[in-house]
Amino acid sequence: MPGAVELDQEVHLIDRERTSSRERRIDLPTEQFRRLCKTLPALPLDVAEHRGSRTLHSFDCHHRSTPSPPAGRSQPIRRIWSMQIGTAPGVLHCWFMDVPLARTRITRLEDLSDAVNDAGLSAFQMSREPPSGSLVHAAHDGVALSSGRFDSRVQIRGPLSDDALSIAVGLRIPPRNRLLLREIDSGVVTIFRPGDEQEAFHDVNSLYAVLTLSPEILEREAQRYGFILSPKAFRRTGIHPRPLGPTHLATISTFLAHLHRNHHQMRLGSATLADIASAFVGHFAQDPAPLPILTLRRRQRVVESARAHIHQHLDQHLDIEAVARHTNVSRRTLARAFEETLGESPQCYITRMRLHHIRSDLLTPTRSPATIAEVSNRWGVGELGRMAARYRALFGELPSQTRARNNGAC
Repeated sequence: MPGAVELDQEVHLIDRERTSSRERRIDLPTEQFRRLCKTLPALPLDVAEHRGSRTLHSFDCHHRSTPSPPAGRSQPIRRIWSMQIGTAPGVLHCWFMDVPLARTRITRLEDLSDAVNDAGLSAFQMSREPPSGSLVHAAHDGVALSSGRFDSRVQIRGPLSDDALSIAVGLRIPPRNRLLLREIDSGVVTIFRPGDEQEAFHDVNSLYAVLTLSPEILEREAQRYGFILSPKAFRRTGIHPRPLGPTHLATISTFLAHLHRNHHQMRLGSATLADIASAFVGHFAQDPAPLPILTLRRRQRVVESARAHIHQHLDQHLDIEAVARHTNVSRRTLARAFEETLGESPQCYITRMRLHHIRSDLLTPTRSPATIAEVSNRWGVGELGRMAARYRALFGELPSQTRARNNGAC
């Protein structure tokens, strides 16, 4: 058979050239699908990961290019793949093309507001090292993927989306990382309902990915891949009781880590995006049991209550004894709760939050800017010299330098 590549006695690859397309048809059992993908360099290997659990009766791949762009336009030609996978219930149709990839090099704290695309998150430094790392975003057919790699310690807080579900996966999680006030490890999978608050503490070398999609798109994706989801799986925000499977975790982590390093890659195959979506959504089909209700241990509840009181009175005098009385615990218990949950003392937390508010005010352009002393007093910090030293220790520059940089930008 001309053009055939024999894999074994049962499987053959037929390559037939046509005028406008190139067709490859394969009949093979599931266990040989992954081997076959290696012979088709145009297909990402990840395709085998989420379809390896079913028997594939046939596989058709057609390749063609879109028409050339009109004269004068520099639009790149996209590669489009149409895949038809015959299964027992019917035929699955997928369209694969190159999706634009948005990149952000993290150089400022403000860059982290888009740690998940267009989320408008609040970010806080946790060490003197300025925020660094990278963010990548891609979206196709109602499915959005955000990924971040951090080279510094940061705290990020806020809803990931106001109107869509978010599936967050910690791909490479070093020690001291926390999510929803809990210590987490690599592979942690969390579902966030629209508008629900999230809070994450990221350490150096953290790598994560977030899939954002509407409930309708979620249902469509589940039907596309034959997943049966529990009706209660996405009803509330919570951490999944099991981490992402090791095969998916290793494959996706390696791919996204390479994507963050390869700064010249500006497009992402929608096939790869579909595979990541399938792995994340399919994780909830493994266990039809509902997600556990988020319950905090006693010390975590103490921290939550104390932080709510602190943020309500951050511009006022805050006494640690008063904060402890508000949470009905001793000062020593309050300190232990903060150290265990956040890795810092209550006073250090208060100081860090105040310094961030001072920095935010200094960076906010106004017609009649307040003096640095006025901004400092506004947030309950009266000793200007000590404040400046702590400010420099956290942000690597003096308040006057922040103000000058903002004036230069204006």
